[in-house]
Amino acid sequence: LSWRGDRTDVTLGVSQVFWGVAESHTPVDVINQIDTLEDVDGDEKLGQPMIRLSYQSDVGTVEAYYLPYFRTRGFPGEDGRFRTDPRVEDDKPRFEREDEEIAGDAALRYTNRFGDFDLGAHVFYGTSRDPALVFDRDAGVLRPVYPELAQGGLDVQFTRGPWLLKAEGVAGEVSGETFYAGVAGFEYTVFDIGGNGLDLGLIGEYLGDSRDGKNGAPRAIFDNDVFVGARVTLNDISDTEFLAGAIVDHETGAVQASAEVQRRLGDFTLLEVEGRIFDGSGDPLVEPIDRDDSLTVRLTRFF
Repeated sequence: LSWRGDRTDVTLGVSQVFWGVAESHTPVDVINQIDTLEDVDGDEKLGQPMIRLSYQSDVGTVEAYYLPYFRTRGFPGEDGRFRTDPRVEDDKPRFEREDEEIAGDAALRYTNRFGDFDLGAHVFYGTSRDPALVFDRDAGVLRPVYPELAQGGLDVQFTRGPWLLKAEGVAGEVSGETFYAGVAGFEYTVFDIGGNGLDLGLIGEYLGDSRDGKNGAPRAIFDNDVFVGARVTLNDISDTEFLAGAIVDHETGAVQASAEVQRRLGDFTLLEVEGRIFDGSGDPLVEPIDRDDSLTVRLTRFF
């Protein structure tokens, strides 16, 4: 249910919102739960029950959120992909907050544009969407524990000609421990190569996170990593796009590489092809899926 006025928007129900500016990872995007069963890259999200109030003023937009119900993250079963080793048993999750799924979360966000700068700022209090995975010795499985989270964050993008300079970061407290996480980088686009409408974008980003999995806090997979990638847009009538990139762990050398292409077929059909390659290189968070290189072909019909 939604209502839109001249300056005020109200949303009541299950919805998705996106915060952030980075390409490889968006630590400020804290509202929706990740749908790990749909895809491993973290871009797919579950709908979040919410009450959302938005007010657009002359000095920016303010959004207030109340999230009455928490959705836990699903994990692949024994025969599923891309599962950990040992696997995660997610049917009996644990929570730090007393009321568990119905404890309620709250968030406040401010956005505005200042010349060439797009700015976003937020505060959030509630249950972390990222669970800590605790080993159950009796069952031989990992069990998710969802800690209490309080955080604030900023995201900013500077646009000037072919350059996009991006940065986003958060600081807060999870399981009683202070943490910091952020992504910073650039995208440089070469427009209309050869005069045929083709655009090439070059992307570089650094990812850092201080969460190390101690004292009950979730362990961050992107704790000291570099992302490099390229985006090709043909600007043709079929809206053909190609994106390829790789995240390399600075400490372990582990690599997560992907390439994807999408193209419309006629007026009602979309073709998507995605390929992923993993090289664990001794990284305990990537090594379990080291042999899960994959190719996905998806055909979507709209009507």
